[in-house]
Amino acid sequence: MFLLKGLRPEKYRERVEVRQSPLARIDMKMLPDHVLRRVVDGEHPYAVLASWLEQERLAGTPVDMERLLGGPQAPTEGQVG
Repeated sequence: MFLLKGLRPEKYRERVEVRQSPLARIDMKMLPDHVLRRVVDGEHPYAVLASWLEQERLAGTPVDMERLLGGPQAPTEGQVG
């Protein structure tokens, strides 16, 4: 096993995939206090964001998603830009 890893690491190395959570990219300064409070109080962050974004959409005040997610993101491996 170790010989194979040493001779052909590109094929036999151990692979670990690390992904960044979309929540990690969110600019928290853009979120209103009542949204942050709901997350702090234990609601699931995705559910809180989804309901807040839907409320904003229904109210006619769309959220700048690019800014919310910290600006334009480079495509990750496997994505077509």
